[in-house]
Amino acid sequence: MGRLQAKVAQVTGAAQGIGATDTRALAAEGARVDDGSVTHRPAHP
Repeated sequence: MGRLQAKVAQVTGAAQGIGATDTRALAAEGARVDDGSVTHRPAHP
């Protein structure tokens, strides 16, 4: 179980750059991520 299991993170600019990296890291730790990006492509698989 990840450190952020059952937590929600909101990341702006999650489609690219630092926002995408942060999104992947948060998801890997178990967080549900709300992508606040305008670009509609997946930030993580």
